[in-house]
Amino acid sequence: MTLNGITIMEKPDWISFDDIHELLYLAHAENREKRGFHVQTTEMTGEELEAHLGSTGKCYVAMDGKKLVGTASYRIVERNYWCVKGLVADRILVAVHPDYQGKHIVSLLGNAVEKSVLEKGLHYIESITAETNKPMRIACQKDGFRNIDFRVPTSDHYNVVMLKWLDGCPYPRWRTYAHFAFNRLRKKLKFKPGRIKRFGK
Repeated sequence: MTLNGITIMEKPDWISFDDIHELLYLAHAENREKRGFHVQTTEMTGEELEAHLGSTGKCYVAMDGKKLVGTASYRIVERNYWCVKGLVADRILVAVHPDYQGKHIVSLLGNAVEKSVLEKGLHYIESITAETNKPMRIACQKDGFRNIDFRVPTSDHYNVVMLKWLDGCPYPRWRTYAHFAFNRLRKKLKFKPGRIKRFGK
């Protein structure tokens, strides 16, 4: 798929996971420097990223000619959420080169991921992002994702779990919002910022 000179494709062999690592680290610099949190996968080596993706995953890239400018992957995981139980496509390793942000590349990559997920017979995609990563959360919401869970991680930030039903969400918006809001409030009262290092305990 090619649009406005950007080509979306499954990762070719000549692009390594070390290349993916370099892009992830560069793309998330603003999260580290301005929003004060670290995305775990940006600290992984190329070999660790490949292992994290696993045998069930697929990696897609956005190319401007021979230049790697974007990436998005998914892996198949088992989940037990209040609204979905079973196999879910976990969208991971999402990044766009800073010079190419705002050009709808995340949407193009997301379309490629969705098509592949549907071909595997799955109907749910999750995206987990830091609560303070507002640009990514807004982009996901515009793309049809809903907040469904709130996680207390073992690192330095809260995470928002978002889900997209590829065949349409069976729940009214107020129900998913109410469930998320209650869960968020409960966990924020229990795990206060001053006790951040106790996350996950």
